Amino acid sequence: MADEKKKMINSVPAEAFLVRDKSLKDIDAPFYKWLSKNGFRHAWHKGHYDNCSWVFVNITHKLFAYGMPGIGIVKPIGNHAITLEEFYLIYGIYAKYEGLELMFFSKEEQKESHTIRHYVHTPDMEARRILVETLEKDGYVIESDVIAEREEIIGSEFPLMVNKTDKALGTLHDPAVLAELEKSGRIMDLEEFYVYYKGPECSYDEYFTAVKKKYMKYYARSAEDAERVFVEGKEDLIKSYEEYIAGHPYSNDPGDAAWLLFMEY
Repeated sequence: MADEKKKMINSVPAEAFLVRDKSLKDIDAPFYKWLSKNGFRHAWHKGHYDNCSWVFVNITHKLFAYGMPGIGIVKPIGNHAITLEEFYLIYGIYAKYEGLELMFFSKEEQKESHTIRHYVHTPDMEARRILVETLEKDGYVIESDVIAEREEIIGSEFPLMVNKTDKALGTLHDPAVLAELEKSGRIMDLEEFYVYYKGPECSYDEYFTAVKKKYMKYYARSAEDAERVFVEGKEDLIKSYEEYIAGHPYSNDPGDAAWLLFMEY
């Protein structure tokens, strides 16, 4: 009993489904043909035994082994055999996830998780128009599932949505979604977005302005405190900028730089 408690899940033997059906006594059974058709490979030293009505099937590696009288080739999942119908049901559940990464249940969910979206607050309509035109020159288009027209997006008071992955533009319409994004700090000022957008090509002045706005918004105790921090932390800020333009954007972006100044000064 004491040994059982010490077992770790990654130290127990690998398992396979043990499928039993009378038809499996025949080497030409439809199920064996189905396995072959669906890419399963026979992976055992011995062949088929006429009096064996079971087969071990590993769906992860698409391997199978004919049963052998008195021999447990591999530990059966659940420590029990299942019927053909039950196997088809289980296999169908996993088959629909083929091609998807481990934690995703649909192509849409997987795609969205890898989509980089920025939500940008613009101070006025003119600044928003300039931003949209700048992005359009770089190949951005209105997102296909967005109902609003281009001019409506430019005139909206909601943050501009910039889908960097698909090079698409849109805007928010739901106040509840906006509130959640603001709460999580995902709404960025225009100056911060331009630093992300230009990457290593942004100037020090652009970087400085974005960091300062971030600091003033989240960390400054007063205007005087902010001025002191940016004087005393000038060398650290320059270093962060140099690392950012050197190709380390995700560890030295304006948000990280503002937080560093807050912690150090």
